[in-house]
Amino acid sequence: MTRAKEVAKVELVKSLSLHYRYETTRTRGVKVLNPRMKDIEILSIQPVKIPILTGMYRFRNYTYTRTCLAPTGGFILDQTAKCLICLNRPVVVCGNCGVVVCEHHMRTCSLCAKSLCTTCAISKGILSKTYYCAEHQPRQ
Repeated sequence: MTRAKEVAKVELVKSLSLHYRYETTRTRGVKVLNPRMKDIEILSIQPVKIPILTGMYRFRNYTYTRTCLAPTGGFILDQTAKCLICLNRPVVVCGNCGVVVCEHHMRTCSLCAKSLCTTCAISKGILSKTYYCAEHQPRQ
């Protein structure tokens, strides 16, 4: 409880400020009043239970978790929000292994248009690369 009071005081000092408008016979102005740690007194703390919603999604070899606060809908943890290779915003899920990837790590099979990641795509050609999925792998 003592630690919670100290953390609350620190957050209140950061976020509480008052714009005070004053006017005298000579001047007029605005002052910003910021509280100090010693100015704040917390009398009691009431613990609050906040419901959390957790969703687990499974596709092929990968499982993703999304956790959000029920009252606000804000996400605490979202494993589907970043590419697993480079941490950019994902665009597709690999149809072969199930990893979420961004557009830089996405390849498309030239025969069936299946979305693949760079590790699952099979490339053929040196200058003009053509990508294939495992089902349409060209013979060598």
